[in-house]
Amino acid sequence: MKNKETFGLCLSGGGARGASHIGIIKELEKHIKITHFCGVSAGAIVAVSYASGNLNKLERKVNKINGRNVNQFFKFARSIEGLFSSESIEAFVENIVGDIKLQDLKTPVVVAASDIKHGKLVYFKRGKAAKVTAASSAVPGLFTPVRISNMILVDGGLYNNMPSKVLKGKVDHIISVNVGLSGELIRAESKFIKRLEALKELRKDLKEIKELVPKNKADRKARNSKRIIERIKKLRTKFDEDKETRKLIYNSVVTFLSDFVNPNPDFADGTDYLINVHTKVSHLDFGHAKLAIEDGRKAARKFLKENNFL
Repeated sequence: MKNKETFGLCLSGGGARGASHIGIIKELEKHIKITHFCGVSAGAIVAVSYASGNLNKLERKVNKINGRNVNQFFKFARSIEGLFSSESIEAFVENIVGDIKLQDLKTPVVVAASDIKHGKLVYFKRGKAAKVTAASSAVPGLFTPVRISNMILVDGGLYNNMPSKVLKGKVDHIISVNVGLSGELIRAESKFIKRLEALKELRKDLKEIKELVPKNKADRKARNSKRIIERIKKLRTKFDEDKETRKLIYNSVVTFLSDFVNPNPDFADGTDYLINVHTKVSHLDFGHAKLAIEDGRKAARKFLKENNFL
């Protein structure tokens, strides 16, 4: 490592594409000094795994995910606030990092989540790492919100999928890594909706939900997030608990949420370098982590070469 300057990494959300962050970090740390992180959703999970010294463990875990065991993340919730329980995300992260708190991590990590009660993005520097990352990963309506103090928390990408400005003043340079929910989310209708005539009613429900999605203003997003959650609750009573239906609902909900998580004026604000990871892995391809990780390595090597860090 020749460069003595310090770097902070801001890791975006992106579902299964988030595995790319593992390759990014492993390649970058060979040549630059990474001293701080901020993360959203999948990016937060990778950041706390690295900062707790468990990145290799996370890599082994995600490489073992396949079509048979992916349902560990999609357990139907008892609460009517979401289709699936965010506790499954928390359990997965805790299995990787243990009961550690953010303030006790070896490398400082800031985790961003959206507080839909107060209509703002919140930054966590303290608290149980597994719980906070679950909050940052809870796609509204899809996963149950996480309650911390007097906040109702959902996916950080709702307000900003790459809040790099939180690292300003802490490092010499900020690198933001975009793997995909903002800007690269699939915008076409779910192929499953097109194919399955039996789910026309779901299509109608999602169209009605999409009409609730606001185009601007954080306070409107907060109000409408609650309405969206209320509307999606009803879907839980309409379909059997089977793998194809879970995949359908996940894909459909995340697709229409593309309007919700589009980059806003603060997207990657303050970033010195932006790495866009190009991968064929979609946000649902949880069984292709190895490919995503390698694509992350390639993106990192390209960045290092183009910016003379090698």
